[in-house]
Amino acid sequence: VQIAQLNAQQVNELYLQATELFKKEKYEESAKYFESIVTAAPHRLDAKEFLNKCRQEIQVLEEKRKQEELAKQQTEKKKEMDDTFNTALKLYEKSDYIPALDWFEKSKEVAGKYQFTEYLEKSQANIETIKLALAERYDKEGYKLYQQNKIEESYEKYSKSLQYNPNNVTVDSDIKKLKEQLAQKYYELGISKYTSGESEKAKEYFKKSLSYNPNKDETLRALERIK
Repeated sequence: VQIAQLNAQQVNELYLQATELFKKEKYEESAKYFESIVTAAPHRLDAKEFLNKCRQEIQVLEEKRKQEELAKQQTEKKKEMDDTFNTALKLYEKSDYIPALDWFEKSKEVAGKYQFTEYLEKSQANIETIKLALAERYDKEGYKLYQQNKIEESYEKYSKSLQYNPNNVTVDSDIKKLKEQLAQKYYELGISKYTSGESEKAKEYFKKSLSYNPNKDETLRALERIK
């Protein structure tokens, strides 16, 4: 018999079977019966109500199952979690910031995957602290190199600083100035080589200039002449 063609008696029998299954906490089986009833007799509000209850109970059981599985995984991964975080912490305490950062990232990954909330928060906090410390370190190194007129080395250090703290507008501004200086430096070197007949070397310098400022008109024109 097709579901849509069930008569009132058959619907009632299904309803009794469905409610019995519900009492026995067999919610998925019960839900299938109630779905058939609702399809055959849409006016049966009692069946609709029971169907909603079944779905709620199924959700509760599924959540319970997930929590039990998570608790099991947490027990299995607790030592790995402890060891990873403590390794990161020891490196941090010794100011070995770069390896410490790598280990805190691993710690954060494990903590996020297995919902070790406290470790997740601590790992993230330490990651942010280390990034700021590294940004400051490379900023100072960049400034020192700039004072020594080591422009290219200074640019590299400032770039690293900005990687760790992209919101530092001062460093960002310094990098833009250095890019212009380096673009001009390699443009002038290129012109010098071109004048002395070393076209290939000139081309190399012009391309280097454009790596710092792809829109530098003089360099683009010079490179076009060589081609």
